[in-house]
Amino acid sequence: MTRNEKLALIACVIANSAFGFSFLFSKLALDAAHSAFVMLCARFLVAVVTMSLLGLLPMFRMHLKGKRVGYLVLLGMLEPAIYFIFETYGIANSSSSFAGVMVALIPLVTMLLAGIFLGEKPTLRQTFFMVLSIGGVVILSLVGSDSGTVTPLGTVLLMGAVLSGAAFGLLSRKISGEFSSYERTYVMMIVGAVFFTTLALVENGAQLPARLAEAFVNPTFVGSLLFLALFCSCGAFLLINFAFSQISAARTTSFSNLTTVVSVLAGIVFLHESFSAVQLVAMGCIVLGVFGINQRWAAGTRVIHPERGEKSKANR
Repeated sequence: MTRNEKLALIACVIANSAFGFSFLFSKLALDAAHSAFVMLCARFLVAVVTMSLLGLLPMFRMHLKGKRVGYLVLLGMLEPAIYFIFETYGIANSSSSFAGVMVALIPLVTMLLAGIFLGEKPTLRQTFFMVLSIGGVVILSLVGSDSGTVTPLGTVLLMGAVLSGAAFGLLSRKISGEFSSYERTYVMMIVGAVFFTTLALVENGAQLPARLAEAFVNPTFVGSLLFLALFCSCGAFLLINFAFSQISAARTTSFSNLTTVVSVLAGIVFLHESFSAVQLVAMGCIVLGVFGINQRWAAGTRVIHPERGEKSKANR
């Protein structure tokens, strides 16, 4: 296993741990802003400012001249724009347990599509461990099931979230040889800021500045927003895009189910939610599944290291 491959695995763990806490901080920020679009508008505006400041450092530079920038815009439309819309309204039109199971399918769908479009075919063992990981998420979702109903619209919207999330992974992996992780993440934040600011303006009109000002005087909103913008939008997506540059799309997205584990643990520690042996077994399945997927079961293949401008032989 190469050094960059090890760094990619560490990046996946850190990024998805941050995403695991995002549910808690999103709830706090949403309660203060009273509007998902106002909260998302503020989140991605702060993220753009942060990414712009990072661009002043020598290791973070934009070199887009002569490149196919349209791919970056499409990447940003897939995630965060389209994915966030599908997921938000999909959850609103279905039970949280069903939504959790649907979102957990993203790594599996990514694995299947990566085999078709990127030639990154998984082994049978990797497929088994992927299903094991998803099974853990299903158990956790059922343990925490609620009385919400599942509507046809909710199912369609969540399928849209699954497909856009998988497409994001494939596209980020595909263009990793042309664009650095910083370039991909920066444009994603710009697209997210433009998209959600537009929706916030449609929703609030001329009252948007006042709504933002009202939210920013709330310390809970500011603290939650900074975590979401700095650690989730900027930090986590930088790490995820770096991982896509070094390991296969399936391996990178396999870590996304760790988000569920971290989210449950955050609820137990900070919200004093209940914890059972069944939940422990389910989380064990998720962790074991992710571990199994990332073992060196297959023969070495060529992995691109675009940010170092070289290629090395390593397992996907």
